[in-house]
Amino acid sequence: MQEKRIGYIRVSSIEQNTARQLEGIKLDHIYEEKISASAKVRPQLKIMMEHIREGDHIFVHDFDRLARNNKELNMLVDEITDKKAKITFVIRALTYKGNDDPMSRFALNIMGAASEFERAHSKERQREGIEAARKRGVYANITGRPRKFNLEDVAFIKRMREEGFRKKRICELFKTNYVTLEKILTEKYYDPQSN
Repeated sequence: MQEKRIGYIRVSSIEQNTARQLEGIKLDHIYEEKISASAKVRPQLKIMMEHIREGDHIFVHDFDRLARNNKELNMLVDEITDKKAKITFVIRALTYKGNDDPMSRFALNIMGAASEFERAHSKERQREGIEAARKRGVYANITGRPRKFNLEDVAFIKRMREEGFRKKRICELFKTNYVTLEKILTEKYYDPQSN
């Protein structure tokens, strides 16, 4: 049976870009959605799981793109391999076919648990960063005028951009403009108050 190569791509919000995931991998079909992993229903994942056939090869960027937690990760991998299909987590260079040795399954569980922990820790850091920015009056709500950013703010903005937030959304959240944002992202931003 000829292998059908299927990609599953997920980002958490409309602002995020899917381009980095599965870049350069030749695929016959891609299921893509912009929805939080915490969403109880992920329509494209559900459709993909229903259409998997024997011999198919599923490609996913990393564990957290497919599953919300380690338990769900194992369940989905089992469901795919039970259908005599295989799944590859590209960034980890790991492929599961259903006849995996105990060490492969151990690696899935250990790395899946580590990924789940990092995701929770990252969310906590993001909440703390937003709260700190709000206290300094930098993270604007609906009203307010542009303010100068210190080094901590600059690092936070860069991290948001690296995580896929659109420039327009960052400008809205921080009540700034594209010129200032570009200066921040290209290391040309200078804040006299930081001296």
